[in-house]
Amino acid sequence: MLGYGCPVHRVTCSLDCANGIVGQARGAARPIRVGVGLHSGDSFYEGGQYVGSAVNLAARLGQNAAAAEILISDVVRGLVGTTGSLPMTERGEIMLKWISAPPRVYSVGWSERP
Repeated sequence: MLGYGCPVHRVTCSLDCANGIVGQARGAARPIRVGVGLHSGDSFYEGGQYVGSAVNLAARLGQNAAAAEILISDVVRGLVGTTGSLPMTERGEIMLKWISAPPRVYSVGWSERP
């Protein structure tokens, strides 16, 4: 779990981290599949970790992300904007475990870097 201030940095860092993990595992007997979930909201640091409903929603998005997929909530999309610098595809509302109202979700374009 990582915490950031700037929404654009959250997304670009997630892309960089995922690409780094996949790149390190290239050629391994069992490939590593990476899926990431991002949300923004109130959280707090307690007992050495971030906790709160925003953290829970981000974790649920990550659990629903396919390999090589970054799912972001509509909140993150709104904060990042629609400048076109980050290609996004709307995935619609997704039912998530323990989340009462399904959030609108977007998939961020991700291409593996060599």
